[in-house]
Amino acid sequence: MPELPEVETVVRSLFPCLTGQKIADYQVIDAKVWRGGNLFFLDNLKGKLITKIWRRGKLALIQVASGEILIFHLKMTGRLIWVSKASPCPKHTRFILNFQEVEEELRFVDPRRFGFIACRRSKEVEKETAPELAGLGPDALTVSWEEFKKIFGQRTARLKSLLLDQRLIAGIGNIYADEILFRARLNPLLPANYLSEKEWQLLWQKIKETLQEAIKYRGTSIRDYRDGANQKGNFQDRLLVYGREQQACPVCGQKIARSRIGGRSTYFCPKCQKLLNQKKSRNK
Repeated sequence: MPELPEVETVVRSLFPCLTGQKIADYQVIDAKVWRGGNLFFLDNLKGKLITKIWRRGKLALIQVASGEILIFHLKMTGRLIWVSKASPCPKHTRFILNFQEVEEELRFVDPRRFGFIACRRSKEVEKETAPELAGLGPDALTVSWEEFKKIFGQRTARLKSLLLDQRLIAGIGNIYADEILFRARLNPLLPANYLSEKEWQLLWQKIKETLQEAIKYRGTSIRDYRDGANQKGNFQDRLLVYGREQQACPVCGQKIARSRIGGRSTYFCPKCQKLLNQKKSRNK
């Protein structure tokens, strides 16, 4: 599933292509991907300029001068690609946005059909009352130490479960949760109330560092992910534990282990990320 670094990379790659373009028309090829807002809103987009494209958590948002905002969630296999109108349309194309005066179009391609599109009013998005945004925690890339400590300081759930909870912090998924916890040398099964303030601060730092590094390398392409130019990312070559079961830990040489947390495969080093038994909770 595209996570924060992948969506950020898509947004950055599409920004110079989309900004300032005037929408000519749209095609909803598969109505299943339309999850929010009246389809009538889309008619308001015709002839209007795109003024901005940005990311919130795992969502890509496109601002239109008419006052509407298109929201895309790529989910498991979704792609947003800027491509020539003359190029063959992939079998799993679900939505197309056409533009005036250019020979390219924006396609939403999603083989598994888990992704979705919504069209919301600007005020709903700004106030985060739109259903797609309501309840999202602070963005993982920009959350401050004070916010982070306040959100997680009194939690007792396992660390990985907390990092995956979009209501607490938005943007981290399965891949980066494992990579972040390894870099912080914290076991994913460790209850949150076992951490000292120093460990919490290290975790916060590693969240920022790992996500920024992944963005630098344009995201992780293991299967489906591509950026807005339909190009693969490179961070998969820098993964330290995710997907590396039984391979040597890059730090200590012990074999990477795999477990399941909340139904998800979880990769970690048993030596570098020891689970301390019977450790008493610390006061923060």
